[in-house]
Amino acid sequence: MAKELSIFVDESGDRGGKARYCLLTLVFHDQADSIAEAVTGYEAKLARADLPSIPFHPEPLMNGHRDYEFLGIEQRKVMLA
Repeated sequence: MAKELSIFVDESGDRGGKARYCLLTLVFHDQADSIAEAVTGYEAKLARADLPSIPFHPEPLMNGHRDYEFLGIEQRKVMLA
């Protein structure tokens, strides 16, 4: 069986182009290695904290936009901590 490597890329930076730095995140995942246990643990922590299981995006989280518009400021602070 051939191995399959997935590469996930995400960037974060100033949309206005004025920031001196940009953050680039690379995640390499061998598809033969299950991440089910890690995902289950993460979802359980969210449930214990009474937080929604939604994709993490810092800018809309900080500003209460998109998926985060229904969350109060205190819940959003907990998600950032």
